[in-house]
Amino acid sequence: MFDSRPDQPRSEPEQAPPYRAEHGPPPVMTTWDYPDQPALEVLVEGRWQYAPVGARANYPDGRVAYHVDIQLPRSGGWTHRAYWWPQEGLRVARRRVR
Repeated sequence: MFDSRPDQPRSEPEQAPPYRAEHGPPPVMTTWDYPDQPALEVLVEGRWQYAPVGARANYPDGRVAYHVDIQLPRSGGWTHRAYWWPQEGLRVARRRVR
């Protein structure tokens, strides 16, 4: 449910584009399997959506992107997205279990 407090973000987080060779050296990937993976909450269509993390991409320039599976509020369908970290519109929902 949308939290209407004034300190809450109002816009959805920026998605990270897929890696391409022209972006430079590839990121180092860390992956997690169910039920071990951490999770984020992502602001989508004005609602915080629970999003299990499947992978973290650590880029050589210091940027980090989390790859998540997320259920879209309107359609109810699941999709895969990558988001830059940290930014407004993302928050930790669950830390890695092990």
